[in-house]
Amino acid sequence: AYHRQAQSLLDALTRRAPEIAASMAASGYRKITTDPVAARKDFEQALKFDPNNARAKRGLEQLEAAAKLLWNEGCVYEMEGKVAHARAKFKRALLYAAPDGDLHARIIKKLETLPE
Repeated sequence: AYHRQAQSLLDALTRRAPEIAASMAASGYRKITTDPVAARKDFEQALKFDPNNARAKRGLEQLEAAAKLLWNEGCVYEMEGKVAHARAKFKRALLYAAPDGDLHARIIKKLETLPE
């Protein structure tokens, strides 16, 4: 009886997976500019429910694009000698970059070597 009930619940969840993924992706988009870390978690969660969810994939791509833009802006400020502005851009970029990505590692290194 327990096995049948568990299987029934699993089947129901599986049927709802695309709906849950869509809801998580929508949640991520609501947070993308105000809380990019939470947005990334929502997009990643959506992809766990539906690995083909296009909105969640696009959301992650948008976060990376924003991280790159902020990185570039920080580099321009650094070249102009505006270290405080550069640091602020790099810190913001860190929130948007994938924690396991190359850009995230480069930003951390840049923040460690940026003069005070």
